[in-house]
Amino acid sequence: MRPKPGAKMLTSPTSSPDPSPHISAAADRNRQNSNDSISGNNSDRNSNDVHSNNSDSHSYGDREDDETKCFKLYSDVNIDSVEEDIVVNSISGVNSRSDNNTSSSSNNRNINFNFTMPSFLDCSRPAVRNIWLTLFICAVIVSIALIATSLKKLTSIEYGVEYDRWAKTLDDAAKTGGLHAGPPGYYFIKFPSTQITSDLSDTCVSRDGLRVKYDVTFQYQMPEEYIVDAIESYRDFKTWSQVVEAVSESAVQHTCSEFNVTDFQSKRTVIQDAMHLSLKIKLEGSENAITDDGVYALANSLQLNNVDIPQEYKDAIVSKQRAEEDIALAKNQRRQETTRAQTEKLAAEEEARKIMETAYNTGNVTIIEADLKAQETLFAFSKEKEILKQAQTNFNLTTNGILGYMSNQLYAKSTGRLDVSVGEPSRLSRKSLLKDEL
Repeated sequence: MRPKPGAKMLTSPTSSPDPSPHISAAADRNRQNSNDSISGNNSDRNSNDVHSNNSDSHSYGDREDDETKCFKLYSDVNIDSVEEDIVVNSISGVNSRSDNNTSSSSNNRNINFNFTMPSFLDCSRPAVRNIWLTLFICAVIVSIALIATSLKKLTSIEYGVEYDRWAKTLDDAAKTGGLHAGPPGYYFIKFPSTQITSDLSDTCVSRDGLRVKYDVTFQYQMPEEYIVDAIESYRDFKTWSQVVEAVSESAVQHTCSEFNVTDFQSKRTVIQDAMHLSLKIKLEGSENAITDDGVYALANSLQLNNVDIPQEYKDAIVSKQRAEEDIALAKNQRRQETTRAQTEKLAAEEEARKIMETAYNTGNVTIIEADLKAQETLFAFSKEKEILKQAQTNFNLTTNGILGYMSNQLYAKSTGRLDVSVGEPSRLSRKSLLKDEL
């Protein structure tokens, strides 16, 4: 800022200013106040002193050149001292008004401004600038940290209850997914908003005193309206889930003790429904609604995946089943052997009947054939007898003649070889006998 005409900056005789690249803002303000004062004084002068003012214009221009040099010199000075005296000597160069005076006289007014700048505000010093830059960076970092610790995010599958760790206060309602603002340093006590699946694998004692190994899977959920109660009772989700699993295992153990070991094979669905009902009462507090008697959890479903009975019981069952199967096999084999024997007996009787009937039929046929053959033979002999008698009569033959006639008939009927059986003494030719008879 360039000083107005009529104002001159002088250094204090007691302190020597050090060079500085720029003049301070306080010095500029002091010079401005001085210039305003001088301008006010000049405005009060009489307009009749024009000649006097014109005579002083040359000296005023000289003073302006001196002041400009001083200002340039002063702008090149470094200010290292903590306190400096700024003396502004304003020479108005204005003559006092007088009606009778023809010459102008100058009034010199010396205005001294002393200003002390604190060292921590002098930003022209590198050390001070570094301090203020460090403070600014720290302020930015603190602001970012406060904003970061005041914003918390919940996913779409989470519930969260706000807890102020400094005020030790808990919000009275749960929040759902999204970005939420709160007091610095607060955090959310989170619970899943979706269904939670848990597996239980252990052994229980049946009503008849046998150890049964089971494998159960169940699903439960945290209702939004009971999250605050759960936090006040169990602090956080981890502790609450541990309590839920412990209570669920107790429900399964209690249900297991109500059934015999054989029921786990034949009534598995009934046992599963009973376990689910017992789990619902344990988690919710009652069958119809969630109460303070439970653990503020909603029991959705339960599956009895596997049941493993003791090996000794399995061996006993296998032995019993094997014995029953052997007994049934023996009965079946006896029934089969009886049936087979009866079948063979019926087959033998049928075969005997067939043989007897065949024998009877064959005997009857043989008898009939023999009778017919005998009748045929008798008929043939009778016919042959008649023929021989007729031949004996017609030819007047004797007995030997008849025998010779029969021999000739045999030779006549033979086409080749002739086999004849005769008794002893055999005689085929009757020729000699017939000659003797003649």
